[in-house]
Amino acid sequence: MTSAKKIKEETTINNLKTNYQDNPIGVESEGIRFSWLLSSNVVGLEQKAYQINVTDAKGKKVWDSGVVKDTKSVGISYSGPEVDLESRYTWSVKVTLSNGKKIQSESAYFETGTDFGSADWIYHKQEAKDYFKENVGASLNATIEEGGFTLNWGLKNKTNGLVWSFNGTNLTQSVTKDGVTKQIGTVDLKGKISLKEAFDLEVTTNSKSIKTYINGALVNTIPKTYAVEGPYIALTANAASRNTTAQKAIFKDVAVTLDKKEEPITEFNGGAPDDKDALVLSGATAYQRNYLGKPVQYEDELTSIPMFRTEKNLKGKIDSARLYITSLGAYPLHL
Repeated sequence: MTSAKKIKEETTINNLKTNYQDNPIGVESEGIRFSWLLSSNVVGLEQKAYQINVTDAKGKKVWDSGVVKDTKSVGISYSGPEVDLESRYTWSVKVTLSNGKKIQSESAYFETGTDFGSADWIYHKQEAKDYFKENVGASLNATIEEGGFTLNWGLKNKTNGLVWSFNGTNLTQSVTKDGVTKQIGTVDLKGKISLKEAFDLEVTTNSKSIKTYINGALVNTIPKTYAVEGPYIALTANAASRNTTAQKAIFKDVAVTLDKKEEPITEFNGGAPDDKDALVLSGATAYQRNYLGKPVQYEDELTSIPMFRTEKNLKGKIDSARLYITSLGAYPLHL
């Protein structure tokens, strides 16, 4: 009869993380948290207390948590003095086990981030400029058969322009930039337009204001605070949805104006005039097809990741360099 070989007890502290990351850099100086994992081949062995020590790059003690009687080992908050920006700190933890023994971890580190408030930013920005010199606008004759309709005008493309939405006798005025719509005005047109009755609509803008006319009368003026980047238009009559009723509208004498020169619009993608030269829309959008005898060319927005480039002239020898990046994205970097 032989005796079983005794297994050597092994208990270690591993998987040290700061803010749930391995040795991270660019850590915010507020909200620093530590985590670790206790591994053991001893059944039932657990942590009863811990003690965290943090030192700076020179080895000087910055914070000692003292012995904390707690089994917690995830998300332990740093409670020491304020840490410096752009600095490396090393930390370790000592754990008291349920059998009374104490074990010490290896060291881990974290580096604090920079002050982005005074950062020298490298960025890409598409400059928004008015397409016109004097004015740009649109005009048409409309009859609301059901619900209402929407006139998109001053379009650069399908995600940039002005949006005039008619719902019954209410007009909501908005601007759309890069697919984001912001309301800039409303008008109550009760007594000025009626269901199944034709009316003339004219919209125009110069460098200072946007004006809307119904049957030749000015109904409101809005300060112009956004660039109008194109001359094109689109007309929409929405289909019924859970929250909105169906829309149907008839349009005649559609035209755009650029720098006081009027251009009749008779061809559309998404709709065609009937034998009475009327464009009838229901549950559809019609985009202007031609302009000045040529097909409309919408200017697309930049959707790919741009290449950022900057140059700095630095005096003296460079021992090391680091670039701090904030915001979401993909960053292939050459320094």
